Amino acid sequence: MTKTISKKYLATMFILSALIIGCDSPSAKIEEAHNEVVEATEELNSAKSNFETELKYFQSESDGIMAENDRKIAALKLSTNEMKKGKKMECLNQISELESKSKTLRGKFQSSKNREDLNSFKTEFKYDVQELENAISDFSKNNIK
Repeated sequence: MTKTISKKYLATMFILSALIIGCDSPSAKIEEAHNEVVEATEELNSAKSNFETELKYFQSESDGIMAENDRKIAALKLSTNEMKKGKKMECLNQISELESKSKTLRGKFQSSKNREDLNSFKTEFKYDVQELENAISDFSKNNIK
């Protein structure tokens, strides 16, 4: 009988030991939660930093492109000085439309500073800029000889 009791006692002690070892103490749970918060904060800060870097690069690149488009539009305006009146007015109206498109793109660009969907905005913005560049190029080919 003592063998049975000692086996039951050992089994009970083993089960209790496993439960005690397997259960985290409240302080261990707090420490684990704290570590998870620290890790999540680090990941968030890294993501913010990456976003800000990408946004600054995009803005710098876009500033250059828009400045070049403005320069081309100004050159187109100058080229109309030697045109006849009727043709000149027609060209100036078209140039005015190009300036309006450029101004609209600048407005979109300024609103990009706090966008969470930067990738989709960049795709749309680049498409719009390409269309403006094509319109400027087409205008130059068709009207400036």
